[in-house]
Amino acid sequence: MKRLAGWMVLFLFVSVLARQITSCGKPSPLEEDPATSGIPNSPYPVPSTIDCPGGTNLSYLNFGKQYLYRYCVGCHSISLSGSGRHGAPVDINLDYAADALAFRTDMLLYAGNDGAKMPPGVAVAKEERALFREWLKCGAP
Repeated sequence: MKRLAGWMVLFLFVSVLARQITSCGKPSPLEEDPATSGIPNSPYPVPSTIDCPGGTNLSYLNFGKQYLYRYCVGCHSISLSGSGRHGAPVDINLDYAADALAFRTDMLLYAGNDGAKMPPGVAVAKEERALFREWLKCGAP
């Protein structure tokens, strides 16, 4: 019996250790690289570019991450639930670069134009919204 209990303790220890090792190096929210991450299941096919203006220098790191954090993640975050989501659908989260890539067609429709519904009740400067639209049209790199 003691031998069996010893093996069970060892098994639990190895299981916990393996779980900790496999979670090391995972990107934290808003830091995932869209070029190396898998795109989550998206309800729509995601084209690589949509009327991208040439010469854009916008990227996830120098623009998209900050924009999403400022205007989107307050409702569209996997860490939020219930009334904390302010009515945002539970399956639309924008915590990672891959999420932005997967939902960029939707974001163009609902948040990319000057008369956009998103974010509700927040005035986004016309120039900033134009940059967001450009970033999305160029593939949300």
